[in-house]
Amino acid sequence: MSNIRRQSIISSVVIYIGFTVGLLNIYLFTKQGLFTDPQFGLYNAFIAIATTMMAFASLAMPSYINKFFPYYKDHLSPKKNDMITWALVVSSIGYLLVVIAGIILRILSSGNTLSILPR
Repeated sequence: MSNIRRQSIISSVVIYIGFTVGLLNIYLFTKQGLFTDPQFGLYNAFIAIATTMMAFASLAMPSYINKFFPYYKDHLSPKKNDMITWALVVSSIGYLLVVIAGIILRILSSGNTLSILPR
């Protein structure tokens, strides 16, 4: 069996296991009376918002690392390969931008700037 075929079968199994865990998670949250419908909706909204914020904050650095790391690894010595450093710096800048946007949106939505800031 070729290496690519074996990896795709393993990947498919891992994905199906993930779907099964997610299905079990949702089943237990809804059927056991742990959450009411509005609480479960709020839980899902938090998950969706957090995923979106993570996507904006990372500024596509995971894709950048996956695409270019093999090239940099093969063509540069480990001391000259600063790609991971740049990815961390850019992701940190993205995180700060998301935090600043959150603070600005919180101030704009409340209308009172003094009560927003932590003491």
